[in-house]
Amino acid sequence: MTKRLIFYCITLGLLASSLQPSFARSELKIHEVICTVLDDADKRVYRLRESHENNAPAWTLSLNSLKTKSRWIQISLYGATPVINDKQVLLSYQTANGGKLIDFRITQKSVYLDVYVSYELEVNVEVDLLPEVDLLNTEGPLTNLECNVLPE
Repeated sequence: MTKRLIFYCITLGLLASSLQPSFARSELKIHEVICTVLDDADKRVYRLRESHENNAPAWTLSLNSLKTKSRWIQISLYGATPVINDKQVLLSYQTANGGKLIDFRITQKSVYLDVYVSYELEVNVEVDLLPEVDLLNTEGPLTNLECNVLPE
């Protein structure tokens, strides 16, 4: 079992929560954010992850749920530049054709995730894309998430 220290944990329900999350120390590089949708019949888990392909950072967003049968469905976020520091995780991402729109915000007071992915639009740009990417859609903003920010 790989040991990973969890430096950050947020629990925010649909109703107001009094929890004030703490963030990782700013000198640590973060490479993965995992958010579980609370009280979700499909048991969705979203993962924002940094990889280093060809010595350049690249970000992906993935989904695991009952519908994916424990497989991670992944989309690449080409050119994404999330802001990750000791107070927040912010990602606002949109492709030129509008086939991927991601608004992901974790602050000390709230969590917000809104994902729109259109296979129909993106398959013209990414020919190896699978139709399952449409499962990443949140169908509107989610705020009932428990998130963990994991260090490298």
